[in-house]
Amino acid sequence: MTNMDGEYKERLPFGMGDLIVTKSDFHIQFYFSGPDLRYNGTLIRINKSQIDIYIKAYENNWRKYEELQNLKDLLGNEFTVVGEMNMQISIGGWKNGICIDSYHLPLNTEKDIKQLIESFLWAKEKGQEVMKFLESI
Repeated sequence: MTNMDGEYKERLPFGMGDLIVTKSDFHIQFYFSGPDLRYNGTLIRINKSQIDIYIKAYENNWRKYEELQNLKDLLGNEFTVVGEMNMQISIGGWKNGICIDSYHLPLNTEKDIKQLIESFLWAKEKGQEVMKFLESI
């Protein structure tokens, strides 16, 4: 039997980010290019053991975002706080929403948050399936 080491890669249903699977592991990866060619891009890797933590963080950060949105008039037009998993929660401005890192991937609707969470859950299930398949060949 030949040892076949390889990597399986598939785009998340969310439309951004990839599920990457090997025989022994899987993770979700996002790549955000720099503003122009002078800057390196940003790579975010979410290991399989962190997926549930990120899901919970998005749920909690969404509740915080909604609370802060209600305080917007009182606190001022534009501000940012750090949420769970070091996500930026920005109210107002060009990066309004919950950013996975710095200003990347700002989500500001419940629909977007739910779609991202569903994609993370899909990745957990699909990652396990593909890993088992890769182990069997």
